[in-house]
Amino acid sequence: MKVSFEEILFNDRFDIIDKVFYISGNEETLIKKLEKQLIDRFYKLGIRHVERLDSIEEYKENSDLFFEKNLVILDGIKGIKIEKIKNFHKNKNLIIVSENSRGDKVLKSAFEKEKMFVLVNCYELNIDQKIKILSLISKKHSINIEKDAISYILENTANRYVFFENEIQKIIDLNKKNYSTKDIRKTLSSQVNEDYYRLFFSILKKNSDLIFLYNLTISNLSDLYKLLQVTKFCFEIIFKSKNLADLEKSVPMYMFKEKNNFIKMYNRIDQNKKKTVYMLIYKSENLIRKNSSLYFSIGNRFLLNLKKNI
Repeated sequence: MKVSFEEILFNDRFDIIDKVFYISGNEETLIKKLEKQLIDRFYKLGIRHVERLDSIEEYKENSDLFFEKNLVILDGIKGIKIEKIKNFHKNKNLIIVSENSRGDKVLKSAFEKEKMFVLVNCYELNIDQKIKILSLISKKHSINIEKDAISYILENTANRYVFFENEIQKIIDLNKKNYSTKDIRKTLSSQVNEDYYRLFFSILKKNSDLIFLYNLTISNLSDLYKLLQVTKFCFEIIFKSKNLADLEKSVPMYMFKEKNNFIKMYNRIDQNKKKTVYMLIYKSENLIRKNSSLYFSIGNRFLLNLKKNI
């Protein structure tokens, strides 16, 4: 069966007994977080011995001679078959950890169908997942965060899980019950500034203005990731708005001066353009991951293509 990472991280009642876990995806910090959480939960069940292997064939039956129960963590899926997993799992607890790889679709499909097999996909957080996590944490700690403060958090925190978690922990550590935007601004390590908004909305201007601002703003890979973060956040607001009135309500107060730019962009975008924007972001992020040394030209081309298609 397929399970969300939130179900494991935030639901203590999730039953892990007699299940095989397959943690996959491309977000390394979330993969590590899930692995640690599962190890801790197995430890509470009395499992004290953890053995890490590259393949099931490496396992030796006498390796757990002094342990009644043990946990095997398999790094990778090379040569692994469902029948092997079933036979191995009869008397062993098993967690398979592997980032996305060629040929993993068959294994993932099998995990989705098996009731006692659990597939957890790990990718960078989207807006909805951040909102859900914030809601769960707020409920757990009995805290209240005002609407504009939530928008500020969503925009100014990283999309990689552990970095996001660290920023939220800073808020919790303030030990308050109610949080305003002012509180949040003082607490978070801001990921973006006005330069990135100015650059994002330059896609509404001439190419020469866009290129000029891009050269001024982007000087390293981190700058480009911040721009992409702003881009996704702004489009998320636009795409989720059902009409102009809804859009105006969705634009956070601290971004009020960009309201007209939001409206201009909203009026230009239809359903087909939404798909184009999603694809441009997806392809650009993949290119950056594979060719990080070419970040500057990839980012420049990304903005020009956005301008061309909206």
